[in-house]
Amino acid sequence: MPLRALLAASLAIASLGLSAPALGQAAPAAGTTVPCASIHVSAEEVECGRVTVPVDWFDPTNPATGSIAYAIHRASAKRIGTLTYDPGGPGVSGLDTFPIFLGQDALRPWQGLPPAILKYFDVVAWDARGVGASTPALRGCPNLDLSYGDLPDTGPVDWMAATQAYSDSLESHLSACYAANADIAGLLGTAYVVEDLEALRAALGVDQWTYWGMSYGTQIGLAYAKAHPARLRALLLDGAVPPNQTLQQRASMQVWGRLSTVDVFSGVYGKRFAMQVNRVIKALDRRTYVDALGTTQTRWTIIGRYVGLLNAQFNYPLVRKLFRAAYQALFSPSAVPATLPAAPRAEEPDLSGRYLTFFVNCSDIADRPSVETVAGLAQSAADAGLTVAGRWVIERGIVCSGLPEGFGRPLPPIANPLRLPHGALVLNSIGDPFTQWLGAQQASTVIEGARLITYMGTQHVTYKQVPAPCVDQVVTNYLVRLVMPESNVQCGYVPGRNIVIG
Repeated sequence: MPLRALLAASLAIASLGLSAPALGQAAPAAGTTVPCASIHVSAEEVECGRVTVPVDWFDPTNPATGSIAYAIHRASAKRIGTLTYDPGGPGVSGLDTFPIFLGQDALRPWQGLPPAILKYFDVVAWDARGVGASTPALRGCPNLDLSYGDLPDTGPVDWMAATQAYSDSLESHLSACYAANADIAGLLGTAYVVEDLEALRAALGVDQWTYWGMSYGTQIGLAYAKAHPARLRALLLDGAVPPNQTLQQRASMQVWGRLSTVDVFSGVYGKRFAMQVNRVIKALDRRTYVDALGTTQTRWTIIGRYVGLLNAQFNYPLVRKLFRAAYQALFSPSAVPATLPAAPRAEEPDLSGRYLTFFVNCSDIADRPSVETVAGLAQSAADAGLTVAGRWVIERGIVCSGLPEGFGRPLPPIANPLRLPHGALVLNSIGDPFTQWLGAQQASTVIEGARLITYMGTQHVTYKQVPAPCVDQVVTNYLVRLVMPESNVQCGYVPGRNIVIG
């Protein structure tokens, strides 16, 4: 990039209150074509490549470079834009999910992008630094095996002891991983990802992104909107994280957020089933039971696992069967079936299983709530009637144990409303267990002219994830034609159209 252009970009960023990449940093190379197999891309009819980027965008004395792996599906007609997305995590690979969004996954055809987008838009998938085929990446970290201490199967929980045990366990793991990656561990945060995304745009010759952020990808989207507002044609924040979030805020949201998830799900099947779910939750705080296979079931194995599954609404029929089986076992033992349905592990960002999640969150968010504070929030979950939510409170609040003070590069706060060329859509389920609706409502207030779409379900990331005609129509009209709804939109739950009733 010419020095004059770099200075202009730096001044533009400074006027938005951000720290610009340091002058003198080597400009990224143009995209280099590579075989798709070399970056493990299985999508068909795509072009693949890499863009070289500085490992540290903000330190011109650091000569190290990394690379961002990408793939492009070209528009089949005259192109009107370029759509890119981040599927969240942190840690979910855009390249791995590409076949799904291109409609090439036979098991999930409803998740393919609309024909109008594939016809008129180039679609770019990429792996953020630290993810998949992109670099820099963490190496040499020990296997994660985090502990909450001895959580009792029934009765009160000593949340102070559980939180301290988790913090101590996390500290031993994170400190070891940090020691093995001290040169890059603090350079994986969103501030760096934003500049990688801007470098990818420039290298590909894209004037403006049409950007779809999912879950953590909405954090990238908000940060990119603050740093490079003119480079966004359209912005969709789907399963939105709140702007300017703190770890304490995120932990506290788990208390009422998971209760909301249970209420929304159980209400789908009527008052009688909702009553049964509430009875199961209360009973498992007092007692356990042995199922027909001889396995002892507790609040942790039943509620702790079942609620997590509700992030994907195609799990509704299964979770309904699981709750009914638990209800029968607790209140009508003679009716217990010979075989109980198996509960798969929830498909969610696993805060105890991905080092990148810890490093990114600790880089992005400056506060570190104390063990005492988080333990108090966990206790509030039990007081509210959902004891198992205390464990999720701990996971969201205790994130940085073992990492040095001043780690990473915190995202600057959004102090004034963001002005984008064509506003933004913010989309969230009212009962989303992972990114709560209130956070999405907050996100919609920091972008001028943004509209909030509320889906009356529990799906985490909603556009094209469930067949919801109301959601899909509003979002597709915006992404393709830049048509904004006149006001906020509420999309009702449509039984039979959401692959959930069974």
